[in-house]
Amino acid sequence: MDELFGKARADRLRTQLPLLSPAEREETILREMSAALQETYGNYVLTFRFMDRDRDRTSHYLVFVTKHYRGYEIMKEIMGKESQKDGKGVPMFEFDEKKVGQLMLSGVSPAMDHLVNDLPMVFAGRTLTMKQIYDNHNVGTRYIKKNYKDALTTILEGGLISTNRPQLRAGTFGDDVVATFPVIRS
Repeated sequence: MDELFGKARADRLRTQLPLLSPAEREETILREMSAALQETYGNYVLTFRFMDRDRDRTSHYLVFVTKHYRGYEIMKEIMGKESQKDGKGVPMFEFDEKKVGQLMLSGVSPAMDHLVNDLPMVFAGRTLTMKQIYDNHNVGTRYIKKNYKDALTTILEGGLISTNRPQLRAGTFGDDVVATFPVIRS
């Protein structure tokens, strides 16, 4: 553990973990392991959880680390496609055999609502392509490119951005479509 986490981080975890609930321990270990991997092996870390098929708890994680954004982007899309998703298609980055074939509540997605609300604030006063928005925002989130396209379509339909293509086909938002976010005045 000292080699994986580093001695100081491992010692801190040994002190903290006994005081935490199982869910808090899992979250803390993943956060600290991701930080340790980023310091040593690469800037980009993805985790994918597998649920125990017989009990309602985590079986194991698949952890991916890379130095290059493109590798991160490719693996995130692959993991996202293999993952269970919420009601609006936001990946959970987990696999639970007991939930295969179960439908999530259609249209229910606090994660997608957060993305729709966050993008106009983060990019206020800026003009960027969809791909630039995705590249600048997605690292460390569970959103995949399709989620950004859906969110930008919703934002556009709400009149909160303009694009260089005012007549986009329904349900499309290409990588090269330029979106302009107005300045937010308080």
